[in-house]
Amino acid sequence: VDPWSWAFRKTGVFPGAEHPPLYTLFLSIPSSLGFQTFREHVVAGTILGSITCGVTGFAGRAVAGRRVGIIAAFLAAVYANLWINDALVMSETITALLAAFVIWFAYRFWREPTMRNALLFGFACGLAALTRAEFVFFFPIVALPLVVQARGLATRERVNRILERSG
Repeated sequence: VDPWSWAFRKTGVFPGAEHPPLYTLFLSIPSSLGFQTFREHVVAGTILGSITCGVTGFAGRAVAGRRVGIIAAFLAAVYANLWINDALVMSETITALLAAFVIWFAYRFWREPTMRNALLFGFACGLAALTRAEFVFFFPIVALPLVVQARGLATRERVNRILERSG
């Protein structure tokens, strides 16, 4: 249902593209619990935005240490262009969260190329692709170079990893 057409004309039962699939799925959680008003969705987005601050801190710590992590979390909390989307119920709220997860898990995989870290990184990339179409490029631009250049792996193991993923 297109919410604007429904609100003003009581018509509009057709697909809309206001929200990507993952954000719509996220909004269905509070809605299914009975929190269906715009204001209640703002609260849900604000909770998601608060989690984004913490994950940004973890990503900053993975990149350059504890101090950078604390600074990154603080900047995420006060940067208006990041948290304004929470109050507007926009999909950028979940997009920022997943971008922070991708960065965090990418650095974890880069430092320690285990299967667990690879799965976390791949899962974050897949979810991010469900929030913004351009996040599909995380795979060829970030994931493929990380797999090819994974520390501590023999060349044969790197080639096997690429062939397993493509075949």
